[in-house]
Amino acid sequence: MARAHCPAAISTLVEIMRDPKASPAARALAAERILDRGYGRPPALAAVAVTDTRSVRDLTDEELMRIAAGGSLELMVNPPDAAGELADAEQPPLDPKKVN
Repeated sequence: MARAHCPAAISTLVEIMRDPKASPAARALAAERILDRGYGRPPALAAVAVTDTRSVRDLTDEELMRIAAGGSLELMVNPPDAAGELADAEQPPLDPKKVN
């Protein structure tokens, strides 16, 4: 049902975009929405610091499960020191039954 209203919605956005009496913010927003629907939204970029450059084939099952669960490999890359002290950001071991 909503798709049936898409042509009218796009027409409304075009009217707002072309209306010189509309605020610049409204015109810009309408233009942005039209571009998003016509060309798709630009990809979201995320800054990621890669510290472990090993091949996925070289990772253990525990490391792969931690990645799959959205965790970090920091503890595995920076293991405990000689005194056995772990990093402050220690994460508990993953339960394979809870992954995914």
